[in-house]
Amino acid sequence: MNEKAQVLRTLLVTALVAAILLVVAILPAEYGIDPLGTGEALGLDAMAEAPGGGNFAATDLEPLEISRDFELEPFEAIEFKLLMHAGDGMIYHWQASGPLDYELHAHGPHMAEGDAVFMSTGEGASEGGTYIATFAGEHGWHFANRSIEPVRLTLRTVGHVDGTVLYRNDRRIVETLGGE
Repeated sequence: MNEKAQVLRTLLVTALVAAILLVVAILPAEYGIDPLGTGEALGLDAMAEAPGGGNFAATDLEPLEISRDFELEPFEAIEFKLLMHAGDGMIYHWQASGPLDYELHAHGPHMAEGDAVFMSTGEGASEGGTYIATFAGEHGWHFANRSIEPVRLTLRTVGHVDGTVLYRNDRRIVETLGGE
């Protein structure tokens, strides 16, 4: 096969792959257009249904800065949640003095007791990122110290939230912060 034919073949294959991705993933996720039903099957249609089409949601609310410090005793676990509406977003970062098991997850009023949507799980001493709530509810972290030494944890967020909820030692502590 000569060089021109090879370039043409590569171009055609690339165009075909791009067209397939457009129909299978991009149109359902970005615009809610799902001609093959793959967006629903893969859960991509929910992205298009998010406020602002999944990309942008305007608000008159001022973002709130939240900073919390915790000391987790050996084998202690806590949950720290933010009360958020669908479309609310945050930037977050947490840092610990030692490794913790962690989960970033959310619970909504439409979910059965004990059900959750998990975004990030693992073991480590820090994580940061951005997060946009796709439904109203409690969105946040479960941290567990699996070591025999205490671990200090610092969590910082900036975003649109109504309040916080701390689950610790079989107690639920709610703090209202003045969102919507």
